[in-house]
Amino acid sequence: MSGGIRLFAIERRKEIIAIIEQQNSITVSELSQRMGVSVVTIRKDLEVLEADGLVTRTYGGVILGGNPLFEESPELKAEYSPLIQEAAKFIAPGQTIMLGGGKSIVALAEYLKNYDNNLTVITVSIEVAMALLKAPHIDVILTGGILRSRTMTMLGHLTERVIQEICFDLSFSEVDGIDPDHGITSSNIVEASTEAALLKFSNHPIILAGAEVIGKTASAPISPLKPGMTVIIDGKPEHNTIVRLTQNGLHLIQTGLFSKAGVLHVD
Repeated sequence: MSGGIRLFAIERRKEIIAIIEQQNSITVSELSQRMGVSVVTIRKDLEVLEADGLVTRTYGGVILGGNPLFEESPELKAEYSPLIQEAAKFIAPGQTIMLGGGKSIVALAEYLKNYDNNLTVITVSIEVAMALLKAPHIDVILTGGILRSRTMTMLGHLTERVIQEICFDLSFSEVDGIDPDHGITSSNIVEASTEAALLKFSNHPIILAGAEVIGKTASAPISPLKPGMTVIIDGKPEHNTIVRLTQNGLHLIQTGLFSKAGVLHVD
């Protein structure tokens, strides 16, 4: 964005559409840099544009138009597949797993469609359930609850009660902020309570995160950092933040298009 002038929301969204039309696809972080606003602001813009049917959000980015359940940018699919493949390594035959909401979690569900062993998936996400609709070896359980149409996820007391009472081996979540001081946070106050229950009652919580959320704090608290939590990160976060997160007992794994997946070691 030239001249450092911040555009009003409507003008900014028109500019976002123009950029996507030129490039076919773009990541959230790239849009944030080009528009001179935060990643959170860009995500809110993309939520509005997707609700209007103008764009489709993918994990970490956006493409023009389309159906988010059945279309995915080839560029983004290639870029983020290491994250999904690394997450899938934690899943063993016969397990019961909990899947939250978010584009990376839907991508994981898509990846599991061809899973050859029996698996039970409990989910708060309609999109996840749809992705696994024709998976022959996977039993899918929807938690029930109040459906939030914008994100196609369940929330509320009923959802949280089901999460509390059903036993599952591990869970996968997507969040908006992971910070050494403020813990795990969400940009969505309405959904934060359900996300908190998912992390609290999981035997092994696993969080999928882009590098841009590491060291960030969103508006709604979800959970403090707890030793034993696994965070799989796409990209290269700031080193000092990684040091502090590791000191909190988090198990951090880095993946990415140009990096070999592995545990992050700090000096």
